[in-house]
Amino acid sequence: MINNLIIIGILLLLASIGLQEGNNTASSQSPHQSIDVASGEIVTEGGAVTYYTFIIPEAAVDPRLIGHYEVADGQTVRVQVLEQEGCPSPLSSSDCTSIYSAPNKDRGDVNVGLTPGKTYYLEFHNDAFESPKTT
Repeated sequence: MINNLIIIGILLLLASIGLQEGNNTASSQSPHQSIDVASGEIVTEGGAVTYYTFIIPEAAVDPRLIGHYEVADGQTVRVQVLEQEGCPSPLSSSDCTSIYSAPNKDRGDVNVGLTPGKTYYLEFHNDAFESPKTT
């Protein structure tokens, strides 16, 4: 069985996070923040989906999901970003609203705008039933 390496670095960039009125720590806050949604190596079994759930804070201004992924040995992976609203499960993505979808590719860049206050799924689909892939 061949292990296929997918290197992923996906960051959620939250630009200009708004602060609650009366918050006296405003001067110590950075106007830009980022959160790791997925990084390092993740194993997705053959025919399976690995997903991450993340929430955009209500106060976020111009939030974006930005990153790069790469699969070793010429293997491919399908990547999607779905809105949770109206989505019964990240594993039933046909009923969900996709805001980003990349067909089976060996590498790619993700750069998608998000909406404050919403919950999203970042998904990696391994459509090869016979071998796991490491993301």
